[in-house]
Formats: sequence, structure tokens, C-alpha cells
Amino acid sequence: MSKSMRWEMCVLSIYLINVGVVFGRTTNQQANPSENAYVGQNVNRGEKVKIEGLVVSRQGEILTMRTADSDNIEVTFTDYTKVVTPQGLLGKKQMPVSDLVPGLWIKVQGVGDSPGHVLAESVSFSTKDLRTAHAIQAGLIPLDKEVQATQRQTEANVRNIQTNQQQIQTLK
Repeated sequence: MSKSMRWEMCVLSIYLINVGVVFGRTTNQQANPSENAYVGQNVNRGEKVKIEGLVVSRQGEILTMRTADSDNIEVTFTDYTKVVTPQGLLGKKQMPVSDLVPGLWIKVQGVGDSPGHVLAESVSFSTKDLRTAHAIQAGLIPLDKEVQATQRQTEANVRNIQTNQQQIQTLK
């Protein structure tokens, strides 16, 4: 298998995982909106936590990360959250929160807010991991466009089926 084909397979796999998480999470929330999707995670209110994992999705000041043991944790940011990357031997460089993109491996220190939810005090990641996450995001753009086009076509097909069914009912 060529190097570019392996790269494409890797990007496609990550994309499919992200799509599955987004659609799976939406389905679970619709099925039982009162059930918290993160109840299984043992994070108590006020408990200091250190976790690391992969950013799965991000919406505003809240991101979902998957830890090494496959638990999803929701991480919330405030104006006081420090986002840094190591620089030099002991230095740290302040980074924007916008750098926390899906596919990035991060380390979070914070306080438990509720089961499966953490209020972040600091987030750190390597610049190498950031480059990898940006490369993944760039590779997902064409796939995302294809998914959106397929969704539009599916919606058009559903409308056509409904129109045809109405016409059949009219002819009876």
C-alpha cells in the first residue's frame, strides 16, 4: 500500500469516527434527553483532575475529548483557562483557544464540575500534535463537502418520494 493511500485511509478513519460520535451523540440525546451521556465517568464536583486525550468535537467554549480508556469527557473553558504549548526547556507559550481542534491530543488540568464534565484550568499540547490536527482537518474538508452533498441529495430524494406518494394517492 502506498504512503499516500495509507494517509488517506488514516484521514478517512478519523473522519468516520468523528461523524459517528456526532451522529451517535445526537441520537442518544434525542432518545433520552434527561440521561447524561457522560454519567459513566467518575469525576466528582470540586475534585482536581488531570486527563489527557483526543479532541473529538468542539462547540464554542465546550469541547468533547476521548481519553485513552475510551471515555468521553466534556471540557468547559473560561476566560481564566490557560492554553499553552511547551517552548524551550522550561518555557511555555500562550496559545489561542481556537487552536483546540478535533484530532488534537491535549492534556487538561481542571476541576470536576459534574459527572463527566471538567472545568479546565489549563490545557497543554505540543506544536507537533497541532500540525497533525491541522493536517487532519485539511484532509477532512473534501470529505465533509461530499457528506453535505450526499445529505442534500438524500433530502431531495425524500421530498421526491413524498411528492410521488401524494400523486399516487390523488390518482386512486
